[in-house]
Amino acid sequence: MKKLLLLVSVAFTINGFSQQKTVSLSIEKFNSFDQKYRASADSAIKIANALLNSQEFRDSLSKYKFSCKNYNQSSCEGIIFGKVALDSLYRKQNVALILNLLNEGGAFGDSRKDVYEINSHFITIRDDDDVLPFAYKYAYHICHEYMHIVGFYHFQKVKRRVRSLDVAEQTGWTAYYILDKWYKEKKKIIK
Repeated sequence: MKKLLLLVSVAFTINGFSQQKTVSLSIEKFNSFDQKYRASADSAIKIANALLNSQEFRDSLSKYKFSCKNYNQSSCEGIIFGKVALDSLYRKQNVALILNLLNEGGAFGDSRKDVYEINSHFITIRDDDDVLPFAYKYAYHICHEYMHIVGFYHFQKVKRRVRSLDVAEQTGWTAYYILDKWYKEKKKIIK
C-alpha cells in the first residue's frame, strides 16, 4: 500500500511539473548603437528564459508578498502574493520583444505595461558588476523590465529595506543573485 501511494504521489508530482506554465522570450527586433552586441542580446534572452523558467526562480519569487500599490488592479486587496506575480509573468507563453540598446548611462532602462519593447542603457548595465559577463547583466535587466511589461511598476523610491515590496525590483534582484550563483558554479545555461 505504501509503495502504491508513493507511486501515485510521484506520478502527480511529475504531471504537475510537466504542466507548469512557462514563458519563452524572443527578440523580434534588436536596435543598437553597435550591432556587435546582437550576440550578447541573443545570449541574454536565452539566459533570461532559463532563469524565468527555473524552479529556483519560481521558488525564490513565490515566497514574497508585495504591496498592491505595485500593480494597477482594482481587485487587489493589500497584498500581491509571489504566485500572482509569477502567474502574470507566465500569462503569455511566447513573447517577442523589441530590444533597444542605447549607448547611455543613468537608469538601467525602461519599459511600459503591455508594450513589448525594452530600452536598455548599455553604459549602466556594462558598469554594474565587475564579475558577471555583459549577457548575464543584460539578462537580469530584461527580467526586471519584463515585469513592468506584464503590469508591475515602481510605486516609491526603492530603498534597500523595501526591495521585497516591489515586484520588478525583487525580480531583478532575484535574477541577479541566481545568475551570480550559476555563473560562479559554472552552470551551463546556454549552448
